Amino acid sequence: MVLPRTSPCDNYECQNGAQCIVKESEPICQCLSGYQGEKCEKLISINFVNKESYLQIPSAKMHPQTNITLQIATDEDSGILLYKGDKDHIAVELYRGRVRVSYDTGSYPASAIYSVETINDGNFHIVELLAMDQILSLSIDGGSPKIITNLSKQSTLNFDSPLYVGGMPVKNNIAALRQSPGQNGTSFHGCIRNLYINSELQDFRNVPLQVGILPGCEPCHKKVCVHGTCHATSQSGFSCECEGGWTGPLCDQQTNDPCLGNKYVLPQDKAVA
Repeated sequence: MVLPRTSPCDNYECQNGAQCIVKESEPICQCLSGYQGEKCEKLISINFVNKESYLQIPSAKMHPQTNITLQIATDEDSGILLYKGDKDHIAVELYRGRVRVSYDTGSYPASAIYSVETINDGNFHIVELLAMDQILSLSIDGGSPKIITNLSKQSTLNFDSPLYVGGMPVKNNIAALRQSPGQNGTSFHGCIRNLYINSELQDFRNVPLQVGILPGCEPCHKKVCVHGTCHATSQSGFSCECEGGWTGPLCDQQTNDPCLGNKYVLPQDKAVA
């Protein structure tokens, strides 16, 4: 009698498309880009390739002492990273390559701080926001913090409202950010990973991903260029080389111009929102 061969992977279920391999007689899951965990059960990094996309983390009620950290990689000069609130709001955004944090209670002018560091070099940078005892501080890559000192005891961080990541909806009073002086209100384009809220790593699988948000931070690991070839330009950026008859940042627009197509390459940071 011949017994069937068995493998440690036979009853080891890797998740989210991961492949099981055997290493030193133990099953190990090889996660796809963006996933981690023993069985690749968590999605911890996402790539924003469409400038009108954003994530909404529902009922993100913070504690009196709130700590938010995330890592971002982008080539862009501007874009919203985090937004929470309504008429009064706290916003974290890119502004001319630096990180700007604004706290608006509805009175003019809003309080704002800017990072000394520019972070739009395509590499990953750690952004940390800390609210404690009516003080709001920002630090980049563990450097010296910038501080806002007039945070209200009833600040929007303590309200039971959504936290928007990578952008925000354009409606009602939320549109106020787009109209504020010195703020552009454009959505983020690039990669966000390892978002922690009060030391809790956020699993993006628990949040519906809009069109234009891809799992993982490899710019070309999915069919980003609809009718063309994707070329990575940095950890978060890419450009598309379109097939004949197609044009546009993602090679998704048909054209009758025979001169456009195979040689058409538009860096993604030139895309029009």
